Amino acid sequence: FRPTDPTEARKRLGMTSFSPLIGFVGGFPEQRGGLELLEVTKRLLGDYPSIGVAVVGKCDSGALHRKAKELGILDRAVLPGLVPYESVPDYVNSFDIGFATGDLHWSGRVGNSYQKVRQYLACGKPVVTCVSKDSPLGKSGLVECVTPGDVEMIEAAARRILARDQHQRLTQREDAIRVANEKYSSAATLRQRMKLWGEVISQEAPRAKAA
Repeated sequence: FRPTDPTEARKRLGMTSFSPLIGFVGGFPEQRGGLELLEVTKRLLGDYPSIGVAVVGKCDSGALHRKAKELGILDRAVLPGLVPYESVPDYVNSFDIGFATGDLHWSGRVGNSYQKVRQYLACGKPVVTCVSKDSPLGKSGLVECVTPGDVEMIEAAARRILARDQHQRLTQREDAIRVANEKYSSAATLRQRMKLWGEVISQEAPRAKAA
């Protein structure tokens, strides 16, 4: 995942009429914050009349469509279901905010919410997620931490991000991309593992000599 032009990404996906555009990409979206994201969109509509929401991922129950229809925002909701993996970076890059607000214990059984957050950050996106404020990611200043299912809290986090000025948005984008490359990329993971292996080898070497 890497940052690309959001306008071009929206053109490729046919979502140019929305601004801002908020969204989620991942499996089981109805259990991982997708329904709450539709509610947040409804709440933001008064202040952001061109807002759109994309909830991307397999949903067999039809719950997302029913919820969007119930809220009267079906014309603002992009609900494509399962999409080819090669199109996922375009969806992520098209977002103004990426969301990963499902319960982490449940998400751990079906998918990796942290992975979604890393993908959003790699594309320079602000993130609303349910990680702990005391976690390294929570302390990074790059994410808004919320309680799963708390629509008012999620809405407030979205409003704080949308209220940022252009300078704040550019700074956040640059910081997110830098941190994602330094700490959360495949190369960063390899560096961390090499460091760990080096520490283990250095500890075992004196024991081997003594034996």
